Parts: sequence; structure tokens; C-alpha cells
Amino acid sequence: MYRHFRNLTITQRLFALTALAMLPAVVVVIFYISSLQEQREREVQVMARQYGQLARLEIERIVSGAEGTLQALANTEDLRRFNAQACGDYLAAVNRDLPHFLGIFVADATGQVRCSSTGMPGVRNVSDRSYFNQAIETGRFVIGASVPSVFDDQPTLPLALPMPSQDDAFHGLVVADLDLAWLGRQLRERMLLEGSTFTVADRNGVIIAHEPDPEGFVGTTFPDAYQDLVRSDRAGTREIVSEDGIEQVLQYYPPAANGAGLYVGFGIPAEAAFGDMKASIYRSVVIAVVGGVFVFIIVWMAGERLFRRPIRRLLDTVSAWRRGDDSARTNLGDGSSEIAVLAAAIDEYMDELTADRAARRRAEQHRVLLVRELDHRVKNILTTVQAIASQSFRSEQSRAGLEAFSGRLAAMASTHEMLMSENWATAELRRTLELALKPFDEADQSRFTLQGPLLMIRARAALTLSMAMHELCTNAVKYGALSTETGRIIVEWSSQRQQEDTMFTLRWSERGGPPVSPPERSGFGTRMIERALAAELSARIELEFPPTGLVCTLQCALPSILVEETSSERAA
Repeated sequence: MYRHFRNLTITQRLFALTALAMLPAVVVVIFYISSLQEQREREVQVMARQYGQLARLEIERIVSGAEGTLQALANTEDLRRFNAQACGDYLAAVNRDLPHFLGIFVADATGQVRCSSTGMPGVRNVSDRSYFNQAIETGRFVIGASVPSVFDDQPTLPLALPMPSQDDAFHGLVVADLDLAWLGRQLRERMLLEGSTFTVADRNGVIIAHEPDPEGFVGTTFPDAYQDLVRSDRAGTREIVSEDGIEQVLQYYPPAANGAGLYVGFGIPAEAAFGDMKASIYRSVVIAVVGGVFVFIIVWMAGERLFRRPIRRLLDTVSAWRRGDDSARTNLGDGSSEIAVLAAAIDEYMDELTADRAARRRAEQHRVLLVRELDHRVKNILTTVQAIASQSFRSEQSRAGLEAFSGRLAAMASTHEMLMSENWATAELRRTLELALKPFDEADQSRFTLQGPLLMIRARAALTLSMAMHELCTNAVKYGALSTETGRIIVEWSSQRQQEDTMFTLRWSERGGPPVSPPERSGFGTRMIERALAAELSARIELEFPPTGLVCTLQCALPSILVEETSSERAA
């Protein structure tokens, strides 16, 4: 994870720090919104219970009033005697004062209607009605299920009360059909909360009153998903989605939990209950988001001025230095901030580096001048030595020695010139051999074959090998492969591991010359090769004289001839 954070840009780091700084505020806002929502939910539930309680009490008042009316009627002598004329007139007079009843009638113990407030109804016997049988079984006031009225088939809620008798036998009952349209108007007048719903259903879940839109609900049955509300034995509060797709907080009272024996439900739409709160939360969130975006814009602008611009200035200065512009500076060092201190340190380092480079350039120019002067003086010395040698070897007998001596001087001069071009430090082995063999080679077709890896050797080893190659070439011109037109010479070198040391091997092989045989005595050139190489390189020299031509093998420890690798070269 730290590796990912380490790769973040300055802007990303600033945004991350800003987000971390804003995190506590975001947590507080979320907690506040959650607490506000929970509080509002509790308030809505309390409101639903309060309004639901009022609705329940209203239904109980209506039912209780109807029960009192029926009790008074049940004790009327004309009704108990089933006096059709007197009973009907009396019920008609009562019904005029109680318009919420579609009609009132009296039935005997067999269910036969004996009198009514509107004359004889269309239905003459009600013994098949559930409320009739329930009244016989319980002997108490009964609220029936919603059925068509016996008077005009309108939906009604029958309210029945058995008439008492002296022997406690069932004598008959008084029934009043409650006008459901009137009930709906009563509920509509008491709708105290806009958008709320008021539902009354019988014990079978048939809706007998509903506000609003009674036409769409009265007479319908509760969906199966909500039948448990009717069958429940206690009141409660629940969040539901009504049949018309509206989310509600519902306070309900099942028939078993209220005195009316009916289902009463009061619902508060979630939009009305939480609309203001959601709008407030939405506005708060929008303000918070806009504020957060504004904060990030400020951080981005501040980061551009305080961080990215100075850092780009530092990088541009370093890039200018890489391109060779030594005059480039950050010019950000005025101040005590970390970036200002860093910029001042970079500028100071660049000043020191510029001064050091200038000093090194002057020293290099002086060194080159001295090297050229030294090269000139060495060449003058070699020329003087050659002149003295020419005067010293004037006799005919010394002419061969003069030629050998001059050749050695020439080989040394060529190698010396190469080493001077390489600052007298190292030389490439192949190049060294090519310079030493060049005076004895032919321009149109080379008679030398050089084989071996690329090796950088020491300066002293280069001089020694140049002189040895000159002696071998001189010997080949006089007696060996270079004394004929078809002769060739192979010079090959290699390095290989032997026990704990790495050995360097150089082999000189002559081919195509006259047959050779071991000499009777060692000449000056042979002694010079053996002594010089043994002294300078601690080398072992082996000379072989097969008929095909001279073979000279040089072998020494590789570190004796090879330039040591620097730490940077080893790393590479």
C-alpha cells in the first residue's frame, strides 16, 4: 500500500490529505442525517398512532351510538310484540332522526322480518345472514360483515342486537343497516392530515370505508399480503406500500384490538411524512458536495501555486543543466520554507559545481599542454638517440645492429604516440599489435592474422609487447615467414582459468616460411624478449622451432597485463 501512496503525484497527495481532513466532517454529517431520519421516523410513528387513535375512537363512537339506539329499540313493547303497524311507524320515526341508517327492521326468532322503517323490505327472511346466526350464538350486539342492504341492495354494515325475553330464549333481533356512504362522509370530514388515508374494513377484510377514493376501494377485499393486519390480535405500526403504490406509515387496529369489532387503519404517506426532511437532506448534501468541490478547486489552485509550480521550476533547472546550460538557476531561495531551502541548496550546489567544472577545464587544458610538450620532447629525445646511434654504428659491421636498434626505437615511438593519445593510461591490445606490426606488413594484402578478445592492457605492458613484436618481426624477415612471399604469421591471444588464477596466453605462429631448426645459440633479440617480458610481466616465454615455422608462446597472470576494472565497470 505504501508503494502505491509513494507513486502519487503532488495533486493526488493534496487531494488525499484534503479528503482525510474532510472525513471527520463527513462522518458527522452522515451521523446527523441518520439521527435526523431516525427522529423523524419516530415522530411519524407517533403521529400515525395519534391520528389512528382518533380514527378508532370515531368508529367506536359511531358503533357505540348505534348499539345504544338498538338497545332502546329492543326494549320497546311494540317492537317486542311484532305489532306491524305500530312497529313500522315507530321505526320510521326513529329512522328519520337517524339518517345514517339505510333502514331499521325487526326479525323474529326464525329470521322472518316482521316490521321495518321503510315498509316491508324486499328480503323477508334473514336467517341465512351471518350476523343473525352470530347473534343467536352470542346473545350480544353483533357487527356483521359488509353485505347488500335488505332494503335496496346498497352496500351496508348490518348492526344487530338480540331482543331480551323473560325466559332468556331467543325472541328476535333488531337490525340497523349502517349507510357506508354516510360513514365515508364522516371520515372525510375528520381527515385532519393532508394526503393521509383512512380505511375501515369488516372482520373478513372487506373494505367498508376508505378515504380518499372510496369508489375504488369500498367493497374490495384486503390483498393476501395484508390479511395478517385484519387477523392480528393487537394494534401496531408498519411501513407498507398501498394498493395504489404509495409508501405509507400505517397505524392499524384489527377487529380484535378495538371495541368496534372492525379493522381501522390510518396511513401517513411517506412523501408527506418525510418529504420536507428529504428535501432538507438533499439540499444539505448538495451544499456539502458543492462546498467539497469548491474546497478541492481551492486546493488544486493552491497546490499549483505553492507546490507544482516551484517543483516544475526545480525540474526545469535540472533539465537545463543536463542540456549543458550551466547558467540555469532555480531563483527560489528567498524564504524559509522547505522548498525555498531546497532550491537554495540546489542553486548553491550548482554554483559550486560550475566553479569545479571551470577549474577542471583549466586543469585539463594545462594537462593537455603538458602532455603535448612531453610528447614533443620525447620525440626529440628519440630523434637525438637515433642520430647518436647512427654516428656510433658507422662501420659496415655495425649496420645490422643499427637497423635493429632503429626498429626498436620506431616501435617504441609508435606505441608511445598511441599511449599519449590515450592519456598514457591504457591501450587496446589489438591496436597495440597492429601498430607494432604495421612497418612489416603489406598494404595490398596483410600477412598477419590477429585473433583474440577485446582487452585493455597496461601502458608498460603495451611498450614491452611492442618491442617484443618488433624483435619477432625482424627475426621473421631475416629467417622466417616474412622472408618469403607466401609466408604468414598468426598472432592469437586468450584468457582461461587454471586452478585458482586466470592466465593470459599470447601465441606467435609462423607459416609458409623456409624450414627452421633450433639455433645453436641465443641471439640478442631472443634474450631481449625473454628478459623484457619476464621483467615487466612476470611472464613465462616458450620458443619452439618446428619445421613449419617459429612458435613463440607468452603466458602470464591476467592481472599482470590487464587493466583493473573500476567499480562502475563491474556494476555494468
